Amino acid sequence: MSFKQNNYNETDLLNDSYIQTSERTKRWIEKSWAEPFATLLFPAINEQRFDVLYHEDNGRPNAPVNYIVGALIMKEMLGLTDEDLILRCHTDICFHHALHSTSWKEQPVSDRTFSRFRERCYLYELETGHDLIQEEMESLSDTLTVYFNVKGTQKRMDSMMIASNARKLSRLELLYTCLERVIRKVKEGYPSIDLSEYMHYLDALHENKFIYHSDQPYNEKLSLILTDASRFKHSFYSELKDDNDFQLLCRALDDQTTTDEKGNVSVKKGKEISPTSLQSPVEPEATYRYKSGKHYKGYVANVIETVGEELSFITQYAFETNVHSDTSFAFEAIEKLGKQD
Repeated sequence: MSFKQNNYNETDLLNDSYIQTSERTKRWIEKSWAEPFATLLFPAINEQRFDVLYHEDNGRPNAPVNYIVGALIMKEMLGLTDEDLILRCHTDICFHHALHSTSWKEQPVSDRTFSRFRERCYLYELETGHDLIQEEMESLSDTLTVYFNVKGTQKRMDSMMIASNARKLSRLELLYTCLERVIRKVKEGYPSIDLSEYMHYLDALHENKFIYHSDQPYNEKLSLILTDASRFKHSFYSELKDDNDFQLLCRALDDQTTTDEKGNVSVKKGKEISPTSLQSPVEPEATYRYKSGKHYKGYVANVIETVGEELSFITQYAFETNVHSDTSFAFEAIEKLGKQD
């Protein structure tokens, strides 16, 4: 797919839905959020920033980037789901006016347009470390502060905890889940490995029976899981060392246990476990933090607001694992702002 900029200033006077609508409807649109969005925000979207997401060949052109970015802003602004957003893009004249698409016979979005765009941005960030959407949002915030003459001499900063979407797991559940996941993967992808000692983990009912309905004491069950996981790790390390799920099992064992000189494995005490320890194999980036008397698993968002006499705008933000301190955010923000007048 090749990159092509959107020449949104071209208007088809005969087929423009905004021109053909009634004067009363036009007045309602002009009083709504759609008018300042169309005249101020949409023209400021920098499509060229996103050309790195597309090939340089002459293949099928991309859906207009400023249309996609503008629509995603409205999605957050109005609290819509992707399904609601697609419906509004195809049927709502306010959306068409805001996105300069009233002359188009068809709106250039399908049910996968937005998810594919987010995926491209995510993969690019993994590869380069650059979050293109964040860069664009901060650039648009600067545009708004200039337009509304908000001076940048006063800024407020605050952080908020963002909970992980993954289910909260006990130590026993975590180790069991990591071991079960890698055994299921080995069953499907590594036919040469003998799993005869671990076949009970492939039974769909075994987890509930073992963890929740067994009369065994918790420590005994934990000891059994540790024994199986440690034996599995040492038996198949050479074959599976590059497998992601096997690496998560090894990480969980390293996080939760310690091994003495004789090779005996014992469970770490709670205070000995690092905040960066694995919380769930489903979301391995999430971390643990205890703050203000509460326990958090997940991430932290930091927001910087530029404050004016009448208006204020969020002009910067950052998103990290929740072990990232407020002090670190502050120093990074000051460094990013550079020397100030």
